[in-house]
Amino acid sequence: MNKRIFIHIFLFVLTVLTTLISGYEWTTGKVFFASHEPVLVRFKQGFPYCFGFLLFLTVHEFGHYFMSKKYGIKATLPYYIPMYIGSMSIGSMGAVIRLKEPCQTRVQFFDIGIAGPLAGLVVGLGLMIYGYATLPPESYIFSIHPEYVKYGGFPEPKEYQNIPYGLTLGKPLLFKVVEFFMPSEASIPPPQEIMHYPYLFTAWLALFFTALNLIPIGQLDGGHIIYGLLGIKGHKWVSKTTILIMVLYGGIDFMRLESIESTFEWVLNSSIYLLLLLAIMTKLYGKRSRLWLLATVLVMSFHVLVSIMFPHVKGYGGYMMFAVIIVRFFGFEHPVARVDTPLNLKRKVLGWITLVVFIFCISLQPFQIS
Repeated sequence: MNKRIFIHIFLFVLTVLTTLISGYEWTTGKVFFASHEPVLVRFKQGFPYCFGFLLFLTVHEFGHYFMSKKYGIKATLPYYIPMYIGSMSIGSMGAVIRLKEPCQTRVQFFDIGIAGPLAGLVVGLGLMIYGYATLPPESYIFSIHPEYVKYGGFPEPKEYQNIPYGLTLGKPLLFKVVEFFMPSEASIPPPQEIMHYPYLFTAWLALFFTALNLIPIGQLDGGHIIYGLLGIKGHKWVSKTTILIMVLYGGIDFMRLESIESTFEWVLNSSIYLLLLLAIMTKLYGKRSRLWLLATVLVMSFHVLVSIMFPHVKGYGGYMMFAVIIVRFFGFEHPVARVDTPLNLKRKVLGWITLVVFIFCISLQPFQIS
């Protein structure tokens, strides 16, 4: 047996352990290592989260793996990435496979790239539908937040302003579509409580990670799909445009005057924002200093104008941080296939449908911590 298989097994077992711990903490609102309940009881309570999250990660990665095998391209088994850093840890940063050989055609790039998100999306939808179909009564929340008894159930949205609820999860469109068909008497949890419902929370994470992978930049899954659909020139244009959209939207958070309480805070926010912006622009335009300098000035001016004219408009700084990570460490370009034959009609239709699905999976405000 290949010695490397033990690395995969070890990482998987460790990820099971960390997701069991995180699952217990999210589901119950208690700290795993401070609880006096028996360990097996804690693991049992964390199992639904562990099962849902690892099912999604495994199916997503094996979607890539089996498609690469179909084309005879050598690939590693998934490397699971365990992560537990205490409260508000999701237990894993995902899983990855590594292709040992390059793809030779646009079709191979497209098929391998799209297989993971589509396979994972099926799991995410299944978790979401099952989670909504098996919702416990609203009184379930009292076991986690006994202080809600005075509200008779979930607090009204305006009442959360005075409650230290911790985390709010922005619901993507797919969640809202399913909720639209739910019976009116269903105890649908608000965004502040989704994390206590393990199947809904793992469905939310599945859609979130699917959306991140489908962002059409570089060699993300969405980048492979765009390359298959539009070729190298189209990919480069879409990739750069997507990065600029993420910068424009994400930068609003750094420059929003409404959230700035002092001159020092404004200078600090602006400095961080400028460094992030320069990190992206210098990578996009390379040695063409006039171009990246002009782009930096224009983007800065846009955000100053928005902060003055529309002070209540919100962005999400996390998307700008994600753009920096992708551009600086992974790049925004895509390799050219040796056989650059365009896709057939069926693949083109599937590709565009998948990118529409991306819109239904993404949330403009994924995490809000209070």
